[in-house]
Amino acid sequence: MSAKISSLKDPIINACSELLPMFGLEPKFLCELSEKSLNSGEEVNVLIGLTKGLNGNIVLGLTKETALSIISGMMGGAEVLELDSMGKSALAEFTNMLGGNTVGKVAEAINELVDITPPTIVTGSKMFMMISRAPSKKIFFKLGTSKFNIAYSIE
Repeated sequence: MSAKISSLKDPIINACSELLPMFGLEPKFLCELSEKSLNSGEEVNVLIGLTKGLNGNIVLGLTKETALSIISGMMGGAEVLELDSMGKSALAEFTNMLGGNTVGKVAEAINELVDITPPTIVTGSKMFMMISRAPSKKIFFKLGTSKFNIAYSIE
């Protein structure tokens, strides 16, 4: 079914542009680059799978600073200093919202249900995560003084 759509760029950009301002954050799209595989070397990664209608994965890659900024925005601007269990839960919910918004737009375009898996959070410094050997795209955003990316592959 994935032959019906080959790019998630516009739905992802639109989802970020709709969701992040709800938390007082203004994302700026920078660029999209092609990668040979779906991977991330960021400190904080949130992975969701695409099922039904599309097969693939989306991974939100963040610095710890950016993750804390998003979590703070979700908590009404409260200062967040650590990526604790409550923060990870908020980040998982944000990724659910982002993924749901993205696949909702895709499902409408292909006139077919697209589901996502529950988020998996992987954190650590000096790490590299290989998610899939499938060719992928990585979309880069600026958020205030920091950056984040959303990588995806459709198999």
